[in-house]
Amino acid sequence: MEKGVISASEFDTYVAMVGLQNRLVHGYERVSAEVLYEVVTKQLDDFEKFIGSIMPIIRSRKSDR
Repeated sequence: MEKGVISASEFDTYVAMVGLQNRLVHGYERVSAEVLYEVVTKQLDDFEKFIGSIMPIIRSRKSDR
């Protein structure tokens, strides 16, 4: 956000993604199969958006070496 890489609305989505990741890693027994299915079948585009946001930065830093 601060550097203009992601928008404020994307930031909120990515914060939620991190929250889910933390729940899966640290409390996976409390995550219902329905929630996991919903994420895997309907929200994978959030991951694709994130990758699309950061890949240009990663590529430019690799080429700077």
